[in-house]
Amino acid sequence: MTRSPPSLDQRPLDFGIIARLFRYTVPHARLRNRLLSLVLLRAVQLPTIAVATASVIGGPIARHDPNGTLWAVLGWLAFVAFTEFCFVYRSRFALELGEAVVHDLRHEIYAHLLRMPIDFFRRTRIGRLIGRVTSDVDVVLAQVAHDAARPREAGAVVRGRT
Repeated sequence: MTRSPPSLDQRPLDFGIIARLFRYTVPHARLRNRLLSLVLLRAVQLPTIAVATASVIGGPIARHDPNGTLWAVLGWLAFVAFTEFCFVYRSRFALELGEAVVHDLRHEIYAHLLRMPIDFFRRTRIGRLIGRVTSDVDVVLAQVAHDAARPREAGAVVRGRT
């Protein structure tokens, strides 16, 4: 069984593709903005947990103050719980945004296919069309949903350092 050559209209991931995908988030601006705010909040929360841990250890624990240790640890636990709460919603918003973008993208692909002439379907293998609509769009879902919530890793993909 021979493989068909790669499609000429495929190209590696670059900033232009990322910008085009970002335009698909415009109809879902409220969800996108919530996700971005949670990503930024998470960027502040993680170092704050480390600083708070050091403060609890260097403060009431070092002074052997049981009452102060109890309150400091309870405060630390509350902040960690809030951080995890934000993480859950950040993941949820990322998945919702990814699914919404994929839905819009598939709708646009199907609308475009309906406008294509019959000759296009004679020239193009049906497997290539199905692959484009399913697996290629699922790659977009992974890029939007999973990497939108992890900006450092997404930036590495754009720069080509996977």
